[in-house]
Amino acid sequence: MWPSRPQVVVIPEENRAKCCVFGCGAQASVLRITTQHNHIGLYCEAGHWQKRWIAHSEFLPTGSFAGLLPAEWFDPKPGRPKKDAIRDKIRYQALLDTDNACAVCARRAPSQPRSAAYLRSWLQAYHPQVHRDVARHYEELRSSGIGITFENWLDFMPPNIRRAVADAVDRSRLEADHVIPVRILREIRNVIEKKIGKAAYAFLINECCLPLCRSCNAGRPRTGIEARGVLEDRYIRFKYDGNRRLASASREFDWLRQGLLYAEAYVQSSRLEGA
Repeated sequence: MWPSRPQVVVIPEENRAKCCVFGCGAQASVLRITTQHNHIGLYCEAGHWQKRWIAHSEFLPTGSFAGLLPAEWFDPKPGRPKKDAIRDKIRYQALLDTDNACAVCARRAPSQPRSAAYLRSWLQAYHPQVHRDVARHYEELRSSGIGITFENWLDFMPPNIRRAVADAVDRSRLEADHVIPVRILREIRNVIEKKIGKAAYAFLINECCLPLCRSCNAGRPRTGIEARGVLEDRYIRFKYDGNRRLASASREFDWLRQGLLYAEAYVQSSRLEGA
């Protein structure tokens, strides 16, 4: 069973490398395991994400990290069959392709959350209200003669501001989720496989996903579906750099378009039946 609390695991010396962030110099030596099922990130000692998520195969007997984590952690979630979950490598690629930005709000996840100076700039760009509160307290403390700087400001903030900063960081972390909610995909599986084909269903259930910050992902409907045009545009921006002509020539985008038509019709008929 996947751990219910975040875990930190130090990897063996032979698996370490230099941090990918220019000028850092620290070793990439830490795995951070989140409570999100099967989500394992590689970080350096300074807290920089190494722009890669560790695939489960790396922890199998033939993998680089064999035996490092308990084998039972990788059992599928109860009620979530493995065949109906986004494949690891697709989820990882979706997150890597984002340039660390959400496909909905375009807000970037913080790449150096442990650096107070960086965090201040990041808040100013992506969470202006929190930044205004930080700036106000910063000036008040500085005026009172306290030795506060851009490097240590977080240590001097009152508890409510510290919580607001931590919440902003947490809500900005990226997840990968299906374009069409997986519950709806399961319920219209027979329709999709019959009218579009099994390959189309396999694509929609396993590969058709977007990188979303936790805030945007939590706001998505779970019992319905967002507007078809919105979802199509969102996918085109992420997958095809906004090039609709390129998307129109793609077989996979045609599968998504048709899948959205069936999903929309299903949701509408369900509402009418429940009326």
